[in-house]
Order: sequence, then structure tokens, then C-alpha cells
Amino acid sequence: MAANIDPLSEWRIVIKAMGGAVGNGSMQLSFTEPTNIYSLTPEGIIDSSMLPGSRHEQAPAGGPYTVVRAIIPFDPVYETGGTFWLLQSGPYAGWYVSAWSNTLSDDFGPYGGIETEAGFDRGPGATLGTIYKPAAHLSGASINYNAPGELHFTLLVDDPYIGLPVPKETHYAVEIEENGSWVERFSGLIWDVDATETEAVFYGIDYLGLYQYVVDERFDPDEPEVPVPVGSKYVNKDMRQIVTLALTYARDKTDSPVGFIKIGDIPLAMRDAGKIDAIYSTLTNVLDFVVGIIQSHREGSGIYTRISVVNDGGWKVVVENDPGEWREDLTLEYGELAQGYRIMKFGPQWATRANVVARDRDGIKVSFKTEVGGASETKYGNINMAAAIVETKDKKDLQRRAKQMAMDAAAMPRKIGVGLKLGSWSPLWEFNICDTIQVDIAHGAVDTMTWNPNGYWVIVGCSWETYDDGHWITNVSLIPDHIQGGCGCS
Repeated sequence: MAANIDPLSEWRIVIKAMGGAVGNGSMQLSFTEPTNIYSLTPEGIIDSSMLPGSRHEQAPAGGPYTVVRAIIPFDPVYETGGTFWLLQSGPYAGWYVSAWSNTLSDDFGPYGGIETEAGFDRGPGATLGTIYKPAAHLSGASINYNAPGELHFTLLVDDPYIGLPVPKETHYAVEIEENGSWVERFSGLIWDVDATETEAVFYGIDYLGLYQYVVDERFDPDEPEVPVPVGSKYVNKDMRQIVTLALTYARDKTDSPVGFIKIGDIPLAMRDAGKIDAIYSTLTNVLDFVVGIIQSHREGSGIYTRISVVNDGGWKVVVENDPGEWREDLTLEYGELAQGYRIMKFGPQWATRANVVARDRDGIKVSFKTEVGGASETKYGNINMAAAIVETKDKKDLQRRAKQMAMDAAAMPRKIGVGLKLGSWSPLWEFNICDTIQVDIAHGAVDTMTWNPNGYWVIVGCSWETYDDGHWITNVSLIPDHIQGGCGCS
């Protein structure tokens, strides 16, 4: 295929503040006592020209005022700089407040006292700064089918932006220059940092991944059978209703990390599949619970029902019944578009059959279902996966889940990772998760046509990795297509 991108094309990581009621507001700050406030010199550092004769200006107790985070360069003379709040409203708009006011002091006494409040939906807001290569190096990001995607990048300890990405308080967007325009390919929340005396590695998770940190806490041990919305028991509801209610709970939960994500389209096919008698979501994270419902809906049919978070004039979570396109124009052949690969034929989770246990809340009523996934047990033996336990009272739900689990467990190889040729495709450039393509790798110990004779594979992941010499590559993860290629388990 013809090259489409420059492997040395520019990329950047945009760091954004927490947003407001519609995803673009600011934090609120109140002064609990007289507190130091600061202006800047023309050079952009804290103005300390009044020292040592008099102290910095102080703001009296009051507020709340609108603020945004700001990073002030370090001044080695007066040892000032770092993380500040820039006041955007009130009588001191345009002045700066140290984010560490509650713990610091100078020759005149304590800095003062502040309180900040996230009176908003926690979505991405104003841009705080943009980090370009090579300042951010050894960077990478990913997006996955019905699973969290991630980000990582490294900054040197003396980088002026090292205080900009604040874990769990700032958002990220990875943008790649394509045909002269910046295109956002990955986005999410800065989640953690691993720092040493020489550098700091920042980690992020995408917005779909945030749902794994929202747990259904609606449970009263004295009344465990109370249905939603007060309790966590879904009674006689179709799968579309269950998914919608679960996502709504996640959005509306107090201080929810996904409070800014609206509920988008949920396919009617999930309604038409019928109702589930009773199922519990107690103390289960919302992502796993919803993906479990999606697995029940798939029922081994070969469809790839997908949940994802998209930006369509605002962030929203959507479920698509069977997305993806047939990409007859995109074939991964080793030595051509496929320049590298990693394949594990079986993997630790491979099995010829799946065992699923369904039980009610008190564990008295238990159902059990075993499904064979299609791999020859005469050839490979009877290999069982660890039993999965689901709190459902619906035997049809149990059967559907077992069928899908068995098909997934017996797929061979479980997953392949392929590095695309330099200069071929940018991440998600004219292809997407759930697209079906052909793969033909006959090299060394690998012969994909032997494992999956029809050659059709489904894209279930896309990652992007950068290197210190300036180039970057796109990788895709694939599984055997259950319809055209079979399960790959012969």
C-alpha cells in the first residue's frame, strides 16, 4: 500500500485543566484567611522586588473565585515558582496564589490559607500547556476493544513543564500532525507519576478506562434485594435498559470521574434480545458490569458489540451493535505492511471450554453452565478455564455468557500484535477498532494461514510508540474473526 504519513511527523501532548458544567469551566478557590498573592515580572517569574523590606501582597478572606492552574518558572534567587492558581475573577483577578499556601511560610509568617472546590463535572477544560517532542520522550498511547487504553511519557527532572501534568487533576490529548493539521488520536486523564532524581514517567488512562473506577455502592445488607435505582438489583429489564441505567448511575454518582460523559446511543438490538430476569451489580465496577452484559448480548454470534467514549461535539459513551468495516484494501503481509510481530499461540488464558457459575445474592440458588469453544479436545485435551462467577438469576443470560466465553477462550492464537511499516498509517488513520482485515504472516514459527485459513482478523487494539531518535510507529492487535476465519481453533 502507498505510504500515507511521515514517521517523523510532529506530535504533541496537550495538558488540559479540569472543566466546568459543560466541560470547559474552572476550579473555585476561597481564601480562609489573609493569604499571599503574587504578580509576575516581565520575565515571567514571581515579583519579589518588595523583599526584604515588606511582605508580598495579601488577599483578605473571601471567595469563592474562579481560578486555573498555572506553572511559574523557578527563581533561584528567592526560590519561588512551581504550581500556582491564577485568579480569574474577584478583586484580585490576574494575581497568582501558591497551590501550597496552606503549608508554606516565609520570613513574615505563614502564606495563609486556601480551599479549592471542584464544582463541576471533571471534564477536560482549558489548555494549560502543550508539550512537544523531544521534551516528552519515550511516549506511547493505546486504545482497545471494550477495555481501557493507556498513555505514558517521560519528562526530564529539569523540564519546565514537569509540574504541569498533575495526576487525577489534569487531562491529556495526544495530537499528531497529519496533512498539515493537528488531529487528536488519544485522550484521557493523567493518572499517576513515577519519579526519580533524573526523570518522571507520567501515566494516563483513557475515558473508557475511568468506568473501572466507578463501583456500584447501592447496597443495604438489611435489604439486599432492593431493585435499582435505590438498590443494585436489575429485575426483568432488557440489556439495553440495564446498560443505560448502569452508565447513568456512573455519570450521576457524587464526584464521579465520568460525570462529564453523556449517555449516547445504545443499540435497539440489545433491547430486542429479550429481558434478563434478575442480575446484580453490587460492588462491581461499571465497566466490567457493562462489558459482561455486552458479552451476553454477543452470545457467540460473531458480532463485536463495542462500548467506547467519543467526542462528538461533547464527550459521550456509546455502544455499537456490530461496528467495523471490511478492509479488503488493507492486508498485513510480513515484509510489506507488517514489519514486526509478536504472537503467542495459546497464552495463559487459553482453554477448550468455559465454565460459568450463576448465583443469587445469598448463594443458595446456584446454576452452572459449561460450553465447548470449538477447539478439538481430541487433539488438545480437555482444558478448562477457571470458573467465572456471575450474580445473575437468569439461566439464558448464563448460557449466553458461557457461549461467548468459550469462543473467546478457544481462539488461537489468542491475539497477535503487528508493527506497521514506517510511513504507512497513523493511529486509527482510515481504520478503526473492530475493522476486519486480512493477515498473512509466514515467517519463522508463525504461519497465520495455518491457524486461521481464511485469513480474516479483527482489529481489537491500536497503539502508538515514539523513540528517542524522533520516529514513531503504529501497532495493531488482532484476533481471529469468528465468522469468516472461524475461531482459529482447529
